[in-house]
Amino acid sequence: MALSKIYLLLHLFQTKNIEETINNTSNNNYETDKLLGALIPITVLIIIAFMIYHYSKKRNNNNRK
Repeated sequence: MALSKIYLLLHLFQTKNIEETINNTSNNNYETDKLLGALIPITVLIIIAFMIYHYSKKRNNNNRK
């Protein structure tokens, strides 16, 4: 219960008007950062998934011998 209240408070403090922020920037750095911020976590998750797959495949091949 207390944890959900903490998350609610964090959410309230972190909310911003994104369009206002984009309009107030002098260049397109915010949009670039937003794109990179979306791509980096996906890339990291793909790399982790591939490592788990490779480890499991290697482990299964060793068990069959």
